[in-house]
Amino acid sequence: MNFVRSTEMKINLNPEDAEMLSSKEVIRKIIQENPDTVMAFDIFDDDILIGFVLVHRFEERKYFLWEYAIGMEFQNLHKGTAALREFIRYMKHEYDAALITTTYIYGNDKAKHVYEKVGFVETDVVDEPDCHEVNMELNTMRFIMDENYICKDQDGNILVSIENMSEEELSADPLFTHCLAVVKVGDEYLLGRNKWRKRYEIFGGCREKGESARECISRECYEELGFKSQKITYIGVMRLLLKPDYFSKEEREELGGLYGISLPDVSLDDLYGGVKDKEEITELAFYSRIKDKEMIALIDEKLMEYYS
Repeated sequence: MNFVRSTEMKINLNPEDAEMLSSKEVIRKIIQENPDTVMAFDIFDDDILIGFVLVHRFEERKYFLWEYAIGMEFQNLHKGTAALREFIRYMKHEYDAALITTTYIYGNDKAKHVYEKVGFVETDVVDEPDCHEVNMELNTMRFIMDENYICKDQDGNILVSIENMSEEELSADPLFTHCLAVVKVGDEYLLGRNKWRKRYEIFGGCREKGESARECISRECYEELGFKSQKITYIGVMRLLLKPDYFSKEEREELGGLYGISLPDVSLDDLYGGVKDKEEITELAFYSRIKDKEMIALIDEKLMEYYS
């Protein structure tokens, strides 16, 4: 499927769909009067025009699916669901859409079926004298994640991908919140046991206001392991979908910097002597000695594979 910016709806609708959508004249007026927030697209399957979609950006990274239709000649050919899935991927990739909302008239089971099939969930029902609508929304990151992701941990947090992005780009991205470091001592991976989460984890933490990614990981390494001068290797960017927790009551998408650090052979006692926050990190251990014996953060365990 291809999506091409448009200034009007060109497809022909069957009478049933025409009753549910705005007229072509109204759609053309909406597009003309809202050039900064409204986008219309013709939907092509190969080179054949099969559908139309109209979206409205109502907040940063949030879009309302205003109109969506497949031409009458292409009904009952499974085009509607397939095209909508592709359009969601397109909006995520091209416009970094985080949330897409929509609505359908109560009783329009055809629209309900299509929206639910691609992952929209009902949020509320408007039942007023002149308005009987069902509101729905779709988290685009969860949509992408449901198709493909790297790892899910014990709490339902998801490591969606490891991506190539410069440290400077990451530091400027509004989704950047934290940095983590995979630490090796000789050939061993080093982990610290978190008192509050009661499991072993790699090292790092939240970004402080104004910090770059490099400044964040350098500070965290000093606070957690007590060193400043070791070489810190930038690996890439973690894209995560996180469940509500201590830091936020909302499910959210975050970016984090992933780093690798190699230390010479040294005893665990000597390493723990350098730990500044012993209240949080209660002990250190080598991964090979606790694997399958102690609780280890699953995403952190997966991240170790990216630094060898």
